[in-house]
Amino acid sequence: PPSYLSVDLQVTLCANPAYFAADVEQAVLSALRPGQLPGGAVGFFDHTRWGFGVPLESSALLAAVQACTGVDGVTQVLCRQRGVQSTWTTLPETLAVGADQILRVDDDRSRPEAGSLKVIVNGGKA
Repeated sequence: PPSYLSVDLQVTLCANPAYFAADVEQAVLSALRPGQLPGGAVGFFDHTRWGFGVPLESSALLAAVQACTGVDGVTQVLCRQRGVQSTWTTLPETLAVGADQILRVDDDRSRPEAGSLKVIVNGGKA
């Protein structure tokens, strides 16, 4: 059985002034969370996209966030390994995953041990 590398992520971004901050936050969370999106695509952290030893490339995560409606830019991405690190660190260019591990960021409040997402939106309409 796999060993899961559960990660908590905190993404801070700037919203376009023409968009409501809450709508931008929801768009980013929808694009990142596991599950099917309208049109048949899956979220960035969907389980079908991650296999044994597949690392998290910060450039791919940033591209997924930047592609969301209303996002003008990402200012910071912090991470911590769930149950291992208590402090937040800047997401490295490549977050290594062991050969016997699978990355997991489920953002499911009923299973916090499976990783989480927090999106902080600066700017936009209130």
